[in-house]
Amino acid sequence: SCLCSTRPGRSPHTYKLDDHHIFEKDRPMLVCGNTAAMCGKSWLAPHFEVIGDMNTHYGLFDCGPTTPSASLDKGDAPAAGGGCC
Repeated sequence: SCLCSTRPGRSPHTYKLDDHHIFEKDRPMLVCGNTAAMCGKSWLAPHFEVIGDMNTHYGLFDCGPTTPSASLDKGDAPAAGGGCC
């Protein structure tokens, strides 16, 4: 998961990474390994806390369009089907 702790964008409450990753401030969001790497190992790193070490692979991860907190509101498991990993 990634936790956006400060705001790298203009909104004080959300950060839109792209068309399907919208992070709410101080709320963990399930993400794939690629997104975790972007949040934790790029210029975004000071704004995010990546939770987990990616030692366990959980299969394909649904990286389709979403709304803020949709990954947490629908449970902890990623949706079946396509993904980026």
